[in-house]
Amino acid sequence: MLMFIPGPEGQLEALLEYDSTYQDFAIIAHPHPQYGGSMSDNVVTILAKAFSRAGINTLKFNFRGVGLSESSYDDGKGEVADVQAAVTWSADTYPEARYYLCGYSFGAIMVLKALDDKAGEPRLRGSVLVAPPMSMLTGPPVISYPLLVLAGEADPIVPLKTAITAFGSFVKIIDGSDHFFHGKDRQIMDYTQEFIDAT
Repeated sequence: MLMFIPGPEGQLEALLEYDSTYQDFAIIAHPHPQYGGSMSDNVVTILAKAFSRAGINTLKFNFRGVGLSESSYDDGKGEVADVQAAVTWSADTYPEARYYLCGYSFGAIMVLKALDDKAGEPRLRGSVLVAPPMSMLTGPPVISYPLLVLAGEADPIVPLKTAITAFGSFVKIIDGSDHFFHGKDRQIMDYTQEFIDAT
């Protein structure tokens, strides 16, 4: 269902895949808005499919300035607030539901920053981060929740060594993949399913 949720600087365009028999949510953030990123991105779509197949509702949304979302790009500052707005919407609309907070590339870093406020949050089931570019962080992440990090073996934007240094045993390697994970749908879905099963 295409819809709009309230954001910090206007409405955010979102796509909700909801089944009343499912309890929980996965909120998924897309890649960099200035490089063509949107909630229609292939990796975002694969993640949503993995959660749907596991019986979890999904909420994808466009960051400010993308698609029909209002306002404009805010250099990664307001975009963290957009992630938090999506979490607030899910909490207000479905107060009994727990959630996963997920993102790909730029979206993964926005999620990681938003998670700084969520330590000990009982509704947070975990996070899936795909190819988070660590150069966008000023320090090492502090992880206090179940986490899966998917990293491409040959990713020039997020070198595998960098991902492993930052996230250690949370990292699962997608063999033969660069930053865009073409043809790697099955591996992404399998690792995500394993993570869901464990959380």
